[in-house]
Amino acid sequence: MAILTNLQALVEKYAARLELLELTGEEQEEYGTMLCRLENQADREQPNQAIVEECVSFLSRPRFIVGLKPNAA
Repeated sequence: MAILTNLQALVEKYAARLELLELTGEEQEEYGTMLCRLENQADREQPNQAIVEECVSFLSRPRFIVGLKPNAA
């Protein structure tokens, strides 16, 4: 799977976003937890694809994309 080819680059990409996002304390904790899980997989010789996909899915949510404001519903 393509996601597994360069996990360290993904970790760096999502880590760089964190400084630009305006997250609440709870959102920062959730984001940080998932980022840590992804980083742990990047450090493994054989990353778990299911965990990587879960982390990438979470970290790619629209509320975590810089410049995209959540809907005020």
